[in-house]
Parts: sequence; C-alpha cells; structure tokens
Amino acid sequence: MKKIFTIVLWVIIGCIIVFTGFALLGFWRQQDLKKTADAVERINSRKITLDDVMGKNLPSPPDQTVNDSTVAGIDANNNAIRDDVELEIFKRYPNSARIRAAMLQYAQALQLELTEVFNSETLVKVLQKRSYARSCIDQTGPEINLKSSHEEILNDMNIGDNRKKEIDNLVINIHIREKKQSDGLNYMTTYSIPSDQLDCDIKLLSLPN
Repeated sequence: MKKIFTIVLWVIIGCIIVFTGFALLGFWRQQDLKKTADAVERINSRKITLDDVMGKNLPSPPDQTVNDSTVAGIDANNNAIRDDVELEIFKRYPNSARIRAAMLQYAQALQLELTEVFNSETLVKVLQKRSYARSCIDQTGPEINLKSSHEEILNDMNIGDNRKKEIDNLVINIHIREKKQSDGLNYMTTYSIPSDQLDCDIKLLSLPN
C-alpha cells in the first residue's frame, strides 16, 4: 500500500512539474511576443520630423568618451539619432535641408539597428527601414532622366553611395558598434521590402534646398 502511495505521489509531483514547466514556457513566450511587438512599434513609429531637419532641437556636443562607452551612445534630444552623428550631419551640410533629411533618416535607421534588434522580426523591420532611407539618399544627387548620359548616371550613383558611406562611418564608428551590427545579422531571414511606403519620411521637394 505504501509503495502504491509513493508511486501515486511521484506521478502527481511529475504532473505538477510538467504543468508548471508548460505554464512558465507559455509565460516566457508571451513575454517574448510582447517584447517583440513593443520593439516593432518603436521601430515603425520613429520618423524624421521637420524640426529634426531644420535643427530646432539640436543637442549640445556630447562627451565623446561617455558617448563611445556604450553601443547606443548619447541621444539627449531623444530622436533616435546619436547626438554626435546628428551634429556632424549639420556641420557637413548646413545649406541643404534635403540632404540633411535623407542622411538623418539613414542615421536613425542605423541607430535603431544597434538598439532594437534582438530577433529576426526586429531585424527585418530595421532592414526595411534602412532600405527606405538608402533609397531616400539616392534622391539627393543631381537630377537625372532618360536623356542623362552614362557618366551622369554613374556620377549620381556615386554621390548616393558616398553619402551612405559617410553615415555608415559616423554611426558604426567603434568596435562595439561594429560587433553589435554584425551580431544582429545572425538573425537574418528571408524578407521583402513593401512597395506601398514612401522612401523618404519627409518629401524632399517640400524642403527649401
């Protein structure tokens, strides 16, 4: 009788352990889904504003030692662009709001890649955002059309590529940021770029120059 009681007791304990395990697994899964949904919402909601482009909320220069002590760096004005990068864009392009708009958008996408990617879904959202920003930068070169020469088209492409490289070098500027970007790419999966969204957060032709 005692042996039967012991067996029943262990069966009950085993059932409790299994039930608890499934309950915890479900809880962790729900937490992970919520964390992903929150991150995707943050990524999707981040857009360059006209105030960003016109420099109405420019931050003060950050302490570079502190700024480079973390992957995220310092973003005092909370626009998802690292302060040193934002200031450098304004320094290099004080007379072109259109170029600033496109480059700020790309810088923001790269910053989100460093701060919001932790699984395949968040990586895809950031890469989509980055693709739109890169296409927006391509629109900042000289105007080309069907009558443009091969040299003019190549020149336009080179200008766009160089501007992207400028931002790549400004944002991914130290080892810990290079590693964070590289680690994020481990979540790579198949994805597509939706065509129903405008490339630029702000229509470039609406800006004065």
